[in-house]
Amino acid sequence: MDIVQDVFAKLWEVRHTLDPDRSLKALLYRMVRNLAFNHHRDAKNREAKHTSMSEYVSESVDRPDEVVGSEMLETRLHAWIDELPDRQREALTLSRFEGLSHEEIAAMMEISPRTVNNHLVKALKHIRDQIRAYEPNLLSHEG
Repeated sequence: MDIVQDVFAKLWEVRHTLDPDRSLKALLYRMVRNLAFNHHRDAKNREAKHTSMSEYVSESVDRPDEVVGSEMLETRLHAWIDELPDRQREALTLSRFEGLSHEEIAAMMEISPRTVNNHLVKALKHIRDQIRAYEPNLLSHEG
């Protein structure tokens, strides 16, 4: 994984939202730092999950329908994320997939951290509603 290449790709994706009066150097530094931390954290998590995933795979050999069901849910989840308004999708992606804080997202999107939170709440509600419609019992453990 080339972190610098990923940062430049992400920067290209959000180029239209950048404030020319803000320091590009500081933004790049922050993005590289965050991606490096995320990469390190994810590597540790992958290693820890490897054992549990191996156990799951060996259990699911007897239940292939569950594997297919989870793959279908993942496909639908990506579609539901794609349905979100641009700003909600951007905030959700930066938060949940890139691991950025509300403050970091706010700086990148040039909005307040509270607005970031509002975008995330709406995006997660939409996804939760879609999951409930798709498989009503899937989120039944929630209060």
